[in-house]
Amino acid sequence: MRDIDYSIFDYDVADYGSRYHVEYAPVKSCAHPFGLFHQPKSTKAVLLLHGFSGYPGELIRPGVDLYEAGFDIVAIRYPGHGTSASDFLETNDSMWLSTAEDAYRDLSSRYETVYVAGHSMGGAIAVILGEKYRIPKLALIAPALFMKNHPWRAYLARPFVSRIKTGWKQDLRFRPYYKNSPCDDIPMAKEYWMYLYPREVCFLLHLASMARKGISKLDSDILVLFGDDDKSVIRSRSAQLIGNSNRGRTESLELSQGSHLLPYDCDQAVQDQTIEEIVRHFSKD
Repeated sequence: MRDIDYSIFDYDVADYGSRYHVEYAPVKSCAHPFGLFHQPKSTKAVLLLHGFSGYPGELIRPGVDLYEAGFDIVAIRYPGHGTSASDFLETNDSMWLSTAEDAYRDLSSRYETVYVAGHSMGGAIAVILGEKYRIPKLALIAPALFMKNHPWRAYLARPFVSRIKTGWKQDLRFRPYYKNSPCDDIPMAKEYWMYLYPREVCFLLHLASMARKGISKLDSDILVLFGDDDKSVIRSRSAQLIGNSNRGRTESLELSQGSHLLPYDCDQAVQDQTIEEIVRHFSKD
């Protein structure tokens, strides 16, 4: 793992999701939105979007490396994420998308250039924003455009069931970079990952559908990164759709032995390549 200087983090950043949902539970330490800002501020910024049932702390490594490359960074948190299952169940895809959109519009009013990097569901949201706002560059990290045919699909016809227990097990090979990691792994799992929430999964699938429909209207310079051991998304269909439909330049890379969790992959070489490619993509003219 690379060393992180936590003194450079600014956690006093806008909570863009607060207008859409008032949460009951406190935000866990891993899930606080964060900023990384130069003094004087940079002219260019990157908005970081985390995934479904995820949290901003998953994106600390790309945030720090992009900051060191000269970008100001803002990583947001969607409503219902990083607090409790009760909060999660009171939110929806419209709230998550609107939160990201508000953040992008705010950054665009303050910076000459704003790019977007999204992981998993964040990748789908990045595509939707890219189509609407003609964002010049996007980095899509294992974007959730086509989901694998997991057993949870059988439960989606049962929206009256609020949650279904899963077989989640902690894997300490994966260690995100938030301070004191992985102290929030089990608390997050008890609220989110130990259960399947069919209603919320339907919202994820709706965002994926929206993103797929919007790709043909994109004219962005797009980097798409996949791990060839990704158990969550269908990488080949996503890469083909983006490559054939995006009217801008598309570069798609498949990382050998990479998982779905590329920003903090347990294979350090895969993780390093993921971050290096993102920095290269946003830094080149």
